[in-house]
Amino acid sequence: VGPSPAESVDPTGEVVARDWKKLQRAPPSLHADRRLVWEAQQQDYRALQYAAEELRADKEFMLQAVRHDGRALSLVAQELRLDREVVLEAVRDCGLALGFVPAHLPAGKLLRGDREIVLEAIRQDWRALDLATSELRGDREHSLEAIAQSWQAIEFVSEELRGDREVLLAAIDQSGEALRYASETMRSDPELVRKAQERGWGVVTEGN
Repeated sequence: VGPSPAESVDPTGEVVARDWKKLQRAPPSLHADRRLVWEAQQQDYRALQYAAEELRADKEFMLQAVRHDGRALSLVAQELRLDREVVLEAVRDCGLALGFVPAHLPAGKLLRGDREIVLEAIRQDWRALDLATSELRGDREHSLEAIAQSWQAIEFVSEELRGDREVLLAAIDQSGEALRYASETMRSDPELVRKAQERGWGVVTEGN
């Protein structure tokens, strides 16, 4: 039989300061202790799941948290996941934090379509392009930024951009495999096929 909750956590919070998981069974007063919760989340952002609701809704506190680890955005109060400043700071640390912005809400959709936020997210992680609105997945600047990091981002761009020579060349310059995602017309373009073959593309025609 394990120790009781009262016995397993030092009331002074010293145990929590050494092991963030102990915050789960700490006395309620410690869940709202700004210093202690801050120390715990510095060990692991997941400690915020045990923070008091008022702390998770405290903008200044959570701004510091997402700057430390953008993934903390997943644990803030919903109104802060719809706060532009908080989201921008989060994606500057972790591009994929954009995925924690609720896309089903009008305010969330606006944030996923915010040019600055999405560009910052892509600069941290090219896969963030897949979390943006369809309008931004069809934006050349954002698509080229993502492709500059990885040719695989071509998979996330709009159908229109899959027929854009500049966008395709940026991807094919890294890997001939990018031609697989080109529009039907561009997959038969002699220049692109030649460039793709130089970069390892082995399937010249569809089905081969």
